[in-house]
Amino acid sequence: METGLEQAEIDSLKDGKIDICDLLATKDRTSANKVKASLFFSTDQNDGYFKKESFTPWFTSLRDNERRNFKLMLEYMQNKQKLNSLPYIRTDKYGNKYMWLIFALAQSRQEFKVVMAGELDTFVKHYQLGLIVPDFDINQLFLEAQETNS
Repeated sequence: METGLEQAEIDSLKDGKIDICDLLATKDRTSANKVKASLFFSTDQNDGYFKKESFTPWFTSLRDNERRNFKLMLEYMQNKQKLNSLPYIRTDKYGNKYMWLIFALAQSRQEFKVVMAGELDTFVKHYQLGLIVPDFDINQLFLEAQETNS
């Protein structure tokens, strides 16, 4: 299991030289939790949040404003903006599953709808819990989806 700790830190824990609570308090929690575009997608080695072969058809089927909202969600997450909405999935009048996201910015509050597919709801929940921070933008994600599974 990946702990995000260096060997010297693990040794200090084993020797009792430092307490895990003190050690984690000094670390940037999100530095070890950055998710690359390749880890966003499910593979045999990785659970991921979306299947590569499903992403492009889903993404290109979205309306322009829906694609832009997904892009905006990733940008806010990359910048570690606080997400204040409840992670509930709803259904719109077209039958699409979506989440209404509310990001708290320094001088405003941004609210918008993001269409859900794959395990995007889990992706949002993991972000809210501070477990992950995406280390990719929409272009990198789209290009990664174009690469074949190897």
